[in-house]
Amino acid sequence: MGAAGTASWAASPARHEAGTPNLLGAIALAAVCDALTPQRWKALVDQEHHLLGRLRAGLATIPGVRELRLFTPAHPRVRITSFTIDRLDSAQVAQQLADEHGIGVRVGLFCAHPLTRHLLDARNAVPSSAIRASLGAGTSAEHVHRLATAVRAIATP
Repeated sequence: MGAAGTASWAASPARHEAGTPNLLGAIALAAVCDALTPQRWKALVDQEHHLLGRLRAGLATIPGVRELRLFTPAHPRVRITSFTIDRLDSAQVAQQLADEHGIGVRVGLFCAHPLTRHLLDARNAVPSSAIRASLGAGTSAEHVHRLATAVRAIATP
């Protein structure tokens, strides 16, 4: 800070930085990269792919649940799925998943508003947003089962 009532700005590019760098996160990321040998990476990807298949299959059996997708189910994809539940507000479903089941999901249009709105319209979905479940290295078969069971409980009156 300069004299009373004035500010002094750093020169570019430093003045555009958002704050203290995430040093601990960078160190942790480097450690994970060192630990993930090609064999471990393949095992992780295979496990996540298997779990995504189980989640998508479980959600597909629930009446009123609609997966949002552009491609066929067999198309390679990242380990996420977005869906809606007919007649239910996605934000309220996400809140119920968190409050009643201890499950965190994302809700909204996912920084892809035109695409998500297109997918919602294509499915004639009543909700104006969707729910997204993301799988990762810490996701287990039990987590997938809990999510599918919780969605079934919420979707079934």
